[in-house]
Amino acid sequence: KPICTMALTDAFIKNTKLFDKTSNDRTESTQSKLKGWFEHNIWLLIGHRPISQITAPDLLETVVKRLEARKVHHTAHCVANLCSHVFKHAILTRRAELDPTLNLQRALVKPTEAHYSAVTKPEELTSLLRSIFGYAVIAQ
Repeated sequence: KPICTMALTDAFIKNTKLFDKTSNDRTESTQSKLKGWFEHNIWLLIGHRPISQITAPDLLETVVKRLEARKVHHTAHCVANLCSHVFKHAILTRRAELDPTLNLQRALVKPTEAHYSAVTKPEELTSLLRSIFGYAVIAQ
């Protein structure tokens, strides 16, 4: 009798092993975001399947490609990482033998890095502060 992902994910959410283990390192909003990703991007799409039968192509097509189609590449990486945590826990509890997310890393679209300019000169800082102060006065 295969143990369903549902049982595993319910254990994660109710016992909060996955989320509380590192909660000291995360804010409440980050914890909430992770739970939302889990519920909407993982649970709804593959939560009905036995975890031992979920393969890398299943995750790629069912979960990751949907996120990449929405152009949220960073979220796709984060959700794949979250899946990896679930599979690692399943392996430790003998509910699965493999972590199929290990084979996904090269298949994921790499998020584009955004570099923002920094104020490095005192004259630029003065101008920036005046702009910020002027904006605050206008906004009131």
